[in-house]
Amino acid sequence: CHGNNNKKDMNEYKRTIMILCIASSLVLAVIIAVGGKWFYSFFSDDPEFIKIGAGSCLIISLITLSQTMKFALTGCLQGVGAMKELMRASIVSFAFVNLSILAVTIFILDMGIWGAWVSSLAAQTVQAIMLYWYIKHNDAFKPD
Repeated sequence: CHGNNNKKDMNEYKRTIMILCIASSLVLAVIIAVGGKWFYSFFSDDPEFIKIGAGSCLIISLITLSQTMKFALTGCLQGVGAMKELMRASIVSFAFVNLSILAVTIFILDMGIWGAWVSSLAAQTVQAIMLYWYIKHNDAFKPD
């Protein structure tokens, strides 16, 4: 879509990418969430290990949804040359959201690896929301 000034084509591209993104990430997230117990049982017979692994798969499935959405939105914004918006979203989500939540969940709340998972989920979600907001307010995607 890069270099195309036809807003109708760009919006169709955005819509198609978002539908594919949502569908594929939902399928993948369900597979990860449902298959976590099965997957971790390959590595150990210990029920506690399997329970912890299956729990991490639930968080990974949520991260998958946010991350896949983020990748699709990034492609749309790159296509119209909105690189400053991408940089802002990356800086805010990783330098501020991820690091601050990571510090709180690991050093203050003593959540260990779960704190790292939570901060990753928060950072991916904030970045996806910011990119979606940028697309909604970008003139390249507004109808004529």
